[in-house]
Amino acid sequence: MLAYEPRWAIGGAAAASPDYVAERHHALRAHVRSDYGADAADRMRIIYGGAVTPDTGPTLIALDNVDGLFVGRAAWTADGFMRIVAIVAAAAKLKQGRPS
Repeated sequence: MLAYEPRWAIGGAAAASPDYVAERHHALRAHVRSDYGADAADRMRIIYGGAVTPDTGPTLIALDNVDGLFVGRAAWTADGFMRIVAIVAAAAKLKQGRPS
């Protein structure tokens, strides 16, 4: 598993654009593929963090190569945490069978 968060997003409220996240996750998987082979790249789970909220989560988790989310402030309350869990669970159902 690999977790990615842009340096400039750590501890801040700034969110990366979905295009930026998609490009970075694609590059990370390509790097793993190049260095460790296709099997390792296909099995690698890449999760994203960086201003993940119930509002940004659905778009982020739907991106190719984004296999999960890690959250900070959005999960400080039980309600916020459960909203994120529901978002990821719904996305997992949609992504089943879809190639990484």
